Amino acid sequence: MPADRSFDRILFWRTIENNSFQLFEYSMSRNLLQNAVQIQFG
Repeated sequence: MPADRSFDRILFWRTIENNSFQLFEYSMSRNLLQNAVQIQFG
């Protein structure tokens, strides 16, 4: 049976400098990192 994918994806981020950070989406079932978004403000 297929696994329950409700908790498959993890969102996490890292701060690059004082005014920007990157946001990631990680899929555990496919062991895949995707949708890296860099956000800058200030």
